[in-house]
Amino acid sequence: MRSTMLFAVAALLITAANARGVDPAGSELWEDLSGAYLGEDAKVTFNDSIRLMMADRVESAHEVPIMVKVPHDLRDMQELVLLVDRNPIQQVARITPHRRIESVGMNIRLEESTPVRAAILDPSGIWHVATKSVLVMSAGGCSSPPPDGAVVAAVGDVNIKQFERHGGASRLKVRIHHPMDTGFVVLEDGDVVPPYYVDKVRIEDERGMIADMLTWAAMSRDPVITIDLPTEGQSVRVSGSDSEGLSFEGLENTPLM
Repeated sequence: MRSTMLFAVAALLITAANARGVDPAGSELWEDLSGAYLGEDAKVTFNDSIRLMMADRVESAHEVPIMVKVPHDLRDMQELVLLVDRNPIQQVARITPHRRIESVGMNIRLEESTPVRAAILDPSGIWHVATKSVLVMSAGGCSSPPPDGAVVAAVGDVNIKQFERHGGASRLKVRIHHPMDTGFVVLEDGDVVPPYYVDKVRIEDERGMIADMLTWAAMSRDPVITIDLPTEGQSVRVSGSDSEGLSFEGLENTPLM
């Protein structure tokens, strides 16, 4: 009887591990991370067809460019989530697309060397995860002050640019001027800079909604968001808010570059 019970427990543990997927990065944080942000009962598979493009080694941890190339069979995705295992703020962004998107990029902070994850939820409820391990040469992207000379324009100012791509496709690039304070920076006098960051972004054009985003201070100061669309660009409106309730918006009517 005892051996039967032990076998049943072991089988349950194996089933749970298989549902969560075997982490190619071997991170001891993955089980808790995926449970917290993808769901305790989430079905997860690691998918090499998702291209998570960023540097293998990072010198400036305050601003690290990342681009997620979405494969054709996942462009009807329900959600895209960016996670960083070893950040004090592990969740970077949750993106809900309202049409097919080919790529999503942004600039993020890394506190230390870490696996970085891009998780895509397909219409059947399965999370497809890409993983990349990044070596951070100068730690503290979330907990140290920004480099000298970093200047923030008027908080909430939005700059929008559009670019033509091959075959009638387009690229949309949005910069939001904001300090994106993490709440982990301690000044020389011992004071802590309180958290203050963009928390919601909505992007739309003449056809309707493109994407809604929930964002956190793991995005870099003056965050940049890049979206590749399979269609030609139109007039774009970006709106959003920050953690102190400030609302902002920007409109772009100029021709593609």
